[in-house]
Amino acid sequence: MNVQLYAIDPVTGCDNYTEETVVVYTLQNVSFTSTAPVCDGDNVTFTNTGDSGMEFSYAWDFGADATPAVSSAENPSSVKYSSGGDKEVTFTITSNNCTMTVTQTIEIYDSPVADFTTDAPQCEDIPIQMHNLSEVNGSVTYNWYFDTDASMTSSNDENPIVSYVGTGTHIISLSVYNSTTGCSDSTSGIITIHEVPDADFSSNAPLCPDEPFNFINEGSTGGYFSFTWSFGRYGIPSSSLAENPTGITFSQGGPQDIILTVSNNHCSNSAYQTIDVFESPLADAGPDTTICANRSLLLGTPAIDGLSYFWTPSTYLDDNTAAQPIASPIAEFTNFLLTVTDDITGCTSMDSIRITMLPTAIANAGQDVSICMNGTVQLGVGEIQGQSYLWSPTTGMTDSTISNPDVTLSESTLFTLSVSYYGCDTVTDEVMVNVFDSPVISAGPDQTIVAGEQTYLNATGGVGYTWSPDEFIDNPNIANPLVNPDDTITYVVIGYDVHGCMGTDSVTVYVTEPQFYIPNSFTPNNDGLNDVFYVRGRPLEDFKLQIINRLNQSIFITKNYYEGWDGTVQNYGSECPEGAYIYIITGVNEEGEDVVETGIVNLIR
Repeated sequence: MNVQLYAIDPVTGCDNYTEETVVVYTLQNVSFTSTAPVCDGDNVTFTNTGDSGMEFSYAWDFGADATPAVSSAENPSSVKYSSGGDKEVTFTITSNNCTMTVTQTIEIYDSPVADFTTDAPQCEDIPIQMHNLSEVNGSVTYNWYFDTDASMTSSNDENPIVSYVGTGTHIISLSVYNSTTGCSDSTSGIITIHEVPDADFSSNAPLCPDEPFNFINEGSTGGYFSFTWSFGRYGIPSSSLAENPTGITFSQGGPQDIILTVSNNHCSNSAYQTIDVFESPLADAGPDTTICANRSLLLGTPAIDGLSYFWTPSTYLDDNTAAQPIASPIAEFTNFLLTVTDDITGCTSMDSIRITMLPTAIANAGQDVSICMNGTVQLGVGEIQGQSYLWSPTTGMTDSTISNPDVTLSESTLFTLSVSYYGCDTVTDEVMVNVFDSPVISAGPDQTIVAGEQTYLNATGGVGYTWSPDEFIDNPNIANPLVNPDDTITYVVIGYDVHGCMGTDSVTVYVTEPQFYIPNSFTPNNDGLNDVFYVRGRPLEDFKLQIINRLNQSIFITKNYYEGWDGTVQNYGSECPEGAYIYIITGVNEEGEDVVETGIVNLIR
């Protein structure tokens, strides 16, 4: 087409024009088709249904998970998708720099994934479970294919069970078909079928439970196989891994279930047999027991027909082949062994009994003894474990049921002790307790002395004495001690006779104050202290005080109770020298008794 441009100058009015030829290109149609929907992994072919020709170029984008992802072919084929779902495809046509694009969504189906496993191990003639692990959505059909050695050649079950009659390798194929989408998948696997061992055995049964049972493997043999035996809950031992185990015993008779399992590391087989184990006869010697000394005991239980009995040792038994012999043991401990034999099977059982014989009780009341009146003594001896004690009479006794009670008596008494050992026979013993009378002790009559004087006490009635308190007494352990108490005091004497029994008495020594007091010294030195020798106390009638020197000369005489000697020669006034001077005091006291006192007074200057 031609295009003109016309221009006018508005001022001058001049004009001009130009003309050009323009070519316009057009795209009439952009579209395409495809072979979708298809299964993932299948080829998709795309066909251009739009403009076509040499002057056009093409660009395809096949969307996610496509191989190839893009193409410049006009009609690409062999495009595959690795996953299902909606895929967006873009198609672009270009010509003379003109471009037109169209986008379409195609559907890709998810293909099923065929997969399976089988049970292990795979052994001949043993059913094998197929485990279908295929992944599929929608309506599905399964097709299994097995070879000619299988129990079936094909199956449409989801998880079929098949077995093989021969050993070796076998191929198993599985096809999975989705009838909704038409998609399918197949897989195959190889399994190996192994030989099943032969299991069988024999034994030397029947036997007694404690006799050795031997078992012989009668099936597959050799180092390629392993063996596991089970002898049941009463088998000793209860299991074994030996091919031919020997020396098996049983703790109980009766039918015993025996199982042998033979394995070749892949397959195993078991043989089951019930063998007969003879019942052991019942041996019951009876419970261990304790008897009193010199007693007998019936052993065992009543006899059972068909059984024989034998006891050892036969000593102390009346019949060692009886089911229930009478035992008369003499030792502290005796053990008897019973063997019972079944007369038909010859099986034996044993049991034992231990008899403990208690010793004879010992009664020991002790030696006869003598005590003092109301004295206490302990009877008997130490306690023996298991013995019971009873004393009679119970007079003065602390506890009449112990072995050595204390007893306090006032008269002689004969005691009897009865002793039994764990309830066995009672034995007795006697003891005499003689009671001596207490001695009659006299401490003598009460006495009165003047303070400063002393006197003798005099106890009688015993052979030994003890005085108390032991104050102001020259010897508290004699009959007539000398005492000089300062104040009135009561002495208690305990006297003992030849039996050691004791009595007691007391005596009071009354101490009176003197009628007057005469000092034993004075100091005539004119210091105002003790300068004159005076007689103190209650005055005497017809009082007279006379002082005599060592030359027996009277140097002072007075009849005045209140006049004292000042240490000078009377009537001369001369001082007498230091030394000892004799005083003589006479008079009559208030009771009218004559009083004469003499003594020494020391003159000190």
